[in-house]
Amino acid sequence: MNAVSLMYMTAQTVHNWHMTGNHIERLQPHIDSRCFLAGGIQDTNAPDDGKQPKISAQRGPLSLSMVKGTGHDWTHFCEDTAFIYESQEQLLLAVFDGVSGPQNGSGGRAARMAACILRQILQTQPPVTEIQNFFKHYLDRCQNTIAYGDTTAIIVYCAPETAWLWHVGDSLCFIDGSQKNTTHSVGALLTNTLLTAQNGELQELEYGDQLQLGSDGMLTDNYDDSTILCYRP
Repeated sequence: MNAVSLMYMTAQTVHNWHMTGNHIERLQPHIDSRCFLAGGIQDTNAPDDGKQPKISAQRGPLSLSMVKGTGHDWTHFCEDTAFIYESQEQLLLAVFDGVSGPQNGSGGRAARMAACILRQILQTQPPVTEIQNFFKHYLDRCQNTIAYGDTTAIIVYCAPETAWLWHVGDSLCFIDGSQKNTTHSVGALLTNTLLTAQNGELQELEYGDQLQLGSDGMLTDNYDDSTILCYRP
C-alpha cells in the first residue's frame, strides 16, 4: 500500500503495522512486508489546519514515533526520515535528520533519499557479511547521488549474533537508557554529515532490553522535528 492510500487517515493498519497520528499523509509512509519508511518529503495537497503532522506505529518488538516540530515553521513536513528493514536474516533501523541550511526543505529531501538508497541496497544485494564494506558502499552511493541538501545518519544493523552502529552527525543511540554514541557536533554546529563524512563512525553493540535511535529533536520537547525508533529484542 502506498502513501496516497493513507491520506488523511488518523488510524490505519498496513502489513501488520498499526499506525495512529495527525496528517499521516505529510509524512508520506511507504510500507511493504519488509520496509517501513516515513518522513522527509512534502505532500503539497495536504490541508493546513494547524495540527502537527505526527505518526506512531508498532509491529511486534518494533515501534516508532515521528512528530513535525513546532519550531520548524519553514516547512509543513518533517525533515526527519525513519527507516526500518526486517527480514529473516537481518534487521536494520535508521534515522536521518535533514540539514536544510537555507531552510528550504532540502534537508528533508536529502534524508528521504538517503533512506531510499539504503532500501535499494538491501533489496538488491545478499545479506551483509562485511559490515565495513557495506557502509563504505552506502556512503559512496549517497555522496554520488544526493545533489542538494544534507542529512545526519544513524543506523543499527542487527544480525542473529551481532549488532553494529554506524553514524554521522548528532543523532542518538541508547541501549537501556545509556547513550552509546558520541555526537559529531559542537553546540548546534554539526562537525560531520552524510555528504561531508569520509568514513562515518562504526562500533559493535551489545544487545540490551531496549534499543532506541533518535534525531536530536527527541531532546527538545517537539520544538525540532523528532523521530524515535525502538526495538525490544
